[in-house]
Amino acid sequence: MKGFTLVELLGVLIILAVIALITLPIVSMSIKNGKEKLYNSQIEEIKLAAEKWAYKNINLLPTKDGETITVTLLSLKQSGDIPLDTRNPRTGELIPNDLIITIMFKNNNYIFTVDEESGSNITDEFNENAPTIILNGSHLEFVEINSDYNEKSAEAFSKNGNVLPVNITYQENNTEIGSIDTSKFTSYTAIYSATDNGYTTNITRIIIVRDTTSPNLVIPDNVNLTASQLSSFDVMDGVSVTDNSGEMIDIEVSGFDTKPNDKIIEYKACDSNNNCAVKRRIIKIITQISFAEDSWETIATLVKSGTVSNYYKVGDEKEVTLTGDYAGTYTVRIANNSTPAECSTEGFSQTACGFVVEFVDIITTHGMNSSDTNLGGWPASEMYNFVNNDIYNTLPSDLKNVIINTYSVSGHGSEESSNFTSTDKLYLLSTKEVWGDESSIQTRALEPSATISDTGIDYTRQLDYYKNNGVTTDLYSGAVKTYQGSANYWWLRAAGSSYSSAFYLVNTSGDWNNNFARYSYGVAPAFRIG
Repeated sequence: MKGFTLVELLGVLIILAVIALITLPIVSMSIKNGKEKLYNSQIEEIKLAAEKWAYKNINLLPTKDGETITVTLLSLKQSGDIPLDTRNPRTGELIPNDLIITIMFKNNNYIFTVDEESGSNITDEFNENAPTIILNGSHLEFVEINSDYNEKSAEAFSKNGNVLPVNITYQENNTEIGSIDTSKFTSYTAIYSATDNGYTTNITRIIIVRDTTSPNLVIPDNVNLTASQLSSFDVMDGVSVTDNSGEMIDIEVSGFDTKPNDKIIEYKACDSNNNCAVKRRIIKIITQISFAEDSWETIATLVKSGTVSNYYKVGDEKEVTLTGDYAGTYTVRIANNSTPAECSTEGFSQTACGFVVEFVDIITTHGMNSSDTNLGGWPASEMYNFVNNDIYNTLPSDLKNVIINTYSVSGHGSEESSNFTSTDKLYLLSTKEVWGDESSIQTRALEPSATISDTGIDYTRQLDYYKNNGVTTDLYSGAVKTYQGSANYWWLRAAGSSYSSAFYLVNTSGDWNNNFARYSYGVAPAFRIG
């Protein structure tokens, strides 16, 4: 028989080598995939073991949504829920006893998670008498920079189920420290240990200080501006930013220019950890407006929006046309545009709070009463009805539509002991609302030796107009109202407290005075818009 030649043998060997080169990677991949499947199955076995452990230790499980506890593979071995010889199919080595399993209560269910990267003690050492430690919370905790770290601690039990004390030590860079410092970006290791009968069990937690909080960016409300106001508008006025890290934060602004068109301004503030806050405000460009030319409806709208001070100033004047018996054109002015905290005090008069308009011109003359009495004060006076009926009904309807009720406090005369209150549409001013320091006022018209006062002075304030002009009982010339025609005096609503016959008034020079109620003096009421 003829054998194979050398050439033929070499050909067979080459063919076999080619087949080996083709099949070897396939076989290797198949083996690797098989080990990977076994590994995944092993992880699922650990989860099932954790479920068994949880069923036996239901009293230790979290009960609030989002809460977590952490156990180790050692605990599952000690409870007999998983074999002691539990190995990693990929490496053949024992799975570490300190492998971490978290149990979270979420939406009325328990979620079991195996941290496959955890565990360091690669050993088959096991002692059933060693304590069991259960970590409250996750083995990986995050805390925001400069916030309080709340230690969740751990629970430890002996083999017999007795509660054991847990010792906690903190480390930074493998060096023991006293406490967690959240003022810097770093990570800490918390080591929880328990000892029983000479055996010690440890479990660790990693605590990472980080910053995931966006800066606190504060911007003003949207604003309406005229084209002329836009040119000097400070887009950063009222804008501020702070950050929990304590670092200085820059604010980026986009969308602003001085072109006379509506704008959406975007403010953006980012910290060094790229946490950003973005807010926007609208600048609406409106046509040029003025108190003298705007409708009462427009004025009321600006008052209600809280932006009226952007357009009008105290002292601005406007003409009002009255009808009926007092037909004519009269000048009014803005007397007040502020509402300080005292305006919210219980029992405080609203007559000098908010947007107050007063007549500059005297409308007519009229007596406070037909006889010399101040009994019942301002609310009971004939002047009250005259102002809130006869005068009020001559106002144009668009003005009456925006006048709001005003709670008024008025001083009393000598025969009464309490101030009077009323709800007015129109009202006369009081002494303090004009001069501001009327506690020093002495009588001049009736008895020079007597002292009178407005008992309502503690329940109101000086109007912004008179305050801005520095009006006091010693300084008044040129700052108090002007007068129309022959009306040399105009009434106030405050009764003289030393008399039962007199009310306060303003004289020709702008100084104070008081006189008999039956005298006819000027009527120049005020009102509020809202």
